[in-house]
Parts: sequence; C-alpha cells; structure tokens
Amino acid sequence: MDEGSLGALTRRHLLAASALAMVGTAATGARGTGLALAAPTPTPPARLPASLRNAEMAEWQQVVGASFRLSGGGRVRLVAVEALPAPGPRPQGIRAQAFAAVFETAAGAVEDDRTYRLSNLMLPPVDVHFGPKIRAGAQVRHIAVFN
Repeated sequence: MDEGSLGALTRRHLLAASALAMVGTAATGARGTGLALAAPTPTPPARLPASLRNAEMAEWQQVVGASFRLSGGGRVRLVAVEALPAPGPRPQGIRAQAFAAVFETAAGAVEDDRTYRLSNLMLPPVDVHFGPKIRAGAQVRHIAVFN
C-alpha cells in the first residue's frame, strides 16, 4: 500500500458501510430500507442452487428462510438478501451484483468478525464471514457481504 492510498475510500469500504447502515436501520425498526426482515413464509423454490459458494444474489434470495448449522455448533437463519449499491463498472470475474445477506441467531451463537462454515441438508457447505452483530430484541443479526 502506498502513502497516497492510506486514506482512500475503496469499493470494499463503500460496500461494507452501505451494508452496515442498511442492517442497522432495519434493526432499529425503521421503514423503507427494502429489507424483508419479517419471517418469510417458506416456499420451496422450484430448483435450489447447486451451491451458494459463488452464487448470485437471486440464488441466495431463493433460500431466504433457510436454517444453517454453524461449524463449531449453533444455528443461523437467513432472513434477508439485499442488493448493495456499487457505482461504476464491475470487474470481471466477480458477482454481477454486490449484496448483503442478513442472518439471525440467538444471542451468543456467533462471534463477530469470524468466518463460519454453514451447512444445510439441501445444499453443500459454504464458508461465510460474519461482521459485527446487531441486536434485534432477543435475536441477533449478522451481515455477510458478497461482492
């Protein structure tokens, strides 16, 4: 990293800040964020994605409401998937749209800023990095940013 880039605002910083702002606003009960954080009525999709590892936003949206077992114990539930604003052209070889996945769990089940392997009976395991937690009553929400 050179001296000129130490204070530079990067795409990753913008995505992370946008995601945290959206989830923070949603966790306080604000309206108009576009996050569907109410418990969805699970309807099985016509076809599940083969894997979530490199899946696009639409494929993650198909599994909203699904529960996952965490490596190390505990469970999380995917409660929302929301597009993140990413101005400018996207580099080749990454997802077409940056997005945030919001997971809900009981307090203490997930540590902040840690990567977990998520398992589900219908999908292959996927590694997901959870950022800071956001309290929502007795539940805790964690956000994972996918770029």
